[in-house]
Amino acid sequence: LDPMRQSNAVLYQYLGRIYQRRGQSEKALDAYTKGISLMPEADLLLNRASLYLQINDLERAKADYNSVLELSPDDEEALFFRAYIFSYQRRYREARADYNRLLELNPQHEDGRLGLALLNNKDGRPREAMEQLDALIQFFPTHARHLLARADIYLERKAYEEAMRDIRKALELEP
Repeated sequence: LDPMRQSNAVLYQYLGRIYQRRGQSEKALDAYTKGISLMPEADLLLNRASLYLQINDLERAKADYNSVLELSPDDEEALFFRAYIFSYQRRYREARADYNRLLELNPQHEDGRLGLALLNNKDGRPREAMEQLDALIQFFPTHARHLLARADIYLERKAYEEAMRDIRKALELEP
């Protein structure tokens, strides 16, 4: 009855989630965008950014994460995913800044720690990457993905025995 009412932003957010779960990306984007036009809040922007990531529109996702960080500079989700996008785009300095800020806010952020380790490997810092992965494996001994990440680095270095050791251990943890 009153489509421009500010409180409708929440309704558009829920509609967007429903469409997104149904795989109706265009309808979801439309709903999120309408909600944002009524009330540009972080939750709506994060939802739309995640959809942009899902459909591989990295520039628009990054723009939404930038908007979230303007509203809330310490938003961990926005920092993490913007760092991920920067890393994918080989903008390592910007990715490193976001990962470091995220880990300043939350030193135990598992995905942030893993992302920084993988970034270090991509950025020609394999020793740092291995040290960070070793620390992750010690801190999260039941998480197979850290072992697999380290195995990938071993494979890049042609250290096949070490890679196989990590892969076997990962398979024991998650058969």
